Amino acid sequence: MNKRIVVLLILLVCIWGVAIYFLFFYGKGAKSPVAQTPQQILPLRRKLSVDDIKKISNAFSTNIEKVDLFEPYALNFDREKLNMNMLSSIEPLSDYKFSGYIKGETDRFILLSDGARTYTKSPDDVLDNRYLILHVTSFAVAVLDLQTGNLYTIR
Repeated sequence: MNKRIVVLLILLVCIWGVAIYFLFFYGKGAKSPVAQTPQQILPLRRKLSVDDIKKISNAFSTNIEKVDLFEPYALNFDREKLNMNMLSSIEPLSDYKFSGYIKGETDRFILLSDGARTYTKSPDDVLDNRYLILHVTSFAVAVLDLQTGNLYTIR
């Protein structure tokens, strides 16, 4: 073989070696500066049996009463759990201000003021034919708006 062919073969092997190095090994150990997008991993799903579905539905089942839209609805809440924090978190009714509560042996009165005058109302009264008095404490009155169904406080 000629020297020229040997030199060309060595040069060709070197070029191929450098090309293979850059294609397969160069940059594999270094982190690339391009931000990589996170790949979404599909959740592992397992098939639920009928018994599993029944157990889950029984654990989360609620008793839903049949609601008749044409009958009055009774609003029930635990009056013992109404405390100052709960009443202060309910939106206040700005038309009235709570002045006090008088409880006698037979009579009970709520003292409300609108800035100029002070009213005495019974806890069973409806204010302005709109606000039903639900609960009276020493610092506020909880009322229900009969037109909208919202709860308000008079403080």
